[in-house]
Amino acid sequence: MRIVSLLPSATEIICDIGLRDQIVGVTHECDYPRGVEQLPAVTGTLIPHDATSGEINTLVRERLKTEKAWYSLKMETLESLKPDLSVTQALCDVCAVAESEVRSAACSLPGNPAVINLEPTCFADVMQCIRQVSTAAGAVDQGERFISEFKHASMQLLSGQSGSRRGRRSSCSNGSTRRFVRAIGVLS
Repeated sequence: MRIVSLLPSATEIICDIGLRDQIVGVTHECDYPRGVEQLPAVTGTLIPHDATSGEINTLVRERLKTEKAWYSLKMETLESLKPDLSVTQALCDVCAVAESEVRSAACSLPGNPAVINLEPTCFADVMQCIRQVSTAAGAVDQGERFISEFKHASMQLLSGQSGSRRGRRSSCSNGSTRRFVRAIGVLS
């Protein structure tokens, strides 16, 4: 399977379930796990890299008035990669390529690749996103193993079985899992 990830968290999920070798393209923002930044970038941004936060705020507000996205697909790159699956999101058109653009692009690509949306708003939704990706990629068992490991590590952290509050570590050997658990506030 040839997978294109259109958001960094999807790239991490794909890698976490053991499908790193199937990713053929990522966003211009993907930088984890190490090495994915070397893959072809299939997105671009209109936000200047040297803009201050105030300038970005002004630019985004002005752009939203026109209902045009800040991020776009690099169609020539996408076409050359011939993906079977594109993983995207529809929660926020400000932070990523608009879902409508992704779906339209998929329809114009040879083979009409599948498009799945990840829209988590809570911990349970993240588990469902992992299932969506693993199912779409034909790696259900790998996805379920990762979910089991992830839940176990999260429960250990929540129950305090991982040691003192300071320096708690997940028993999961996966670095992105520890970062995610930290990001959702389970680990300080």
